[in-house]
Amino acid sequence: MAAPPQASAVERFDGFDDIGIVGLETAGPAGVLSQIDGCAVAHSLDLLGERWALLVVRELVLGPKRFTDLRAGLPGADADMLSQRLRELQSAGVVRRHRTPPPASAWVYELTPWGLELEPVFSHLGRWGSRSPGMRHDAPIGVDSLMLSLRALFSPAAADGLTATVALTVDGQDFQVHVGGGRLEVTRADRSGPARASTPARPPWRPCFTTAGPSTSRSTRAISG
Repeated sequence: MAAPPQASAVERFDGFDDIGIVGLETAGPAGVLSQIDGCAVAHSLDLLGERWALLVVRELVLGPKRFTDLRAGLPGADADMLSQRLRELQSAGVVRRHRTPPPASAWVYELTPWGLELEPVFSHLGRWGSRSPGMRHDAPIGVDSLMLSLRALFSPAAADGLTATVALTVDGQDFQVHVGGGRLEVTRADRSGPARASTPARPPWRPCFTTAGPSTSRSTRAISG
């Protein structure tokens, strides 16, 4: 397990007189909860509990993204809000920014090794939330959410003995899905890299997934592969 990085920036927060806290000093993007609650869950919420922060992490679980791609995946977040969350996540050691090598040189954001340890959280949170009576199963769903749902709904027992690699293109975005050894892995594919994997004419995918909620159709997605 990667060791969590030490926070570098220290911010001062004022104006918490209503809860008896004045002039808090904290090393996180918010840092208030962990000052009054020593639980690691409280500290985690200091790092990820701000609006859009956890969804930014969700968009990076499958691989790096440019800022414009992050905005496309989070249409409700304006540019200033997204920039602020990215700065906070970088300061917390969850996200890093770097330039990709030529020929497709660009600045991208990606999760650090410590940030990638959040991946199982999304599967568990997705399964838990999908059983909520208030969950809208007919609401639009983003491409990354759709691909992550494959992990959340994957049934190792149903996939026993199956080994397959499938290339999927969803709304113009390429992914590679591999099933083997009772595990399902989804990665964002690089079109400039090796040729994509071929798939059997009738891969036995459907039995490998459980149903988390009503089978109401969602908004249409263009899928090939």
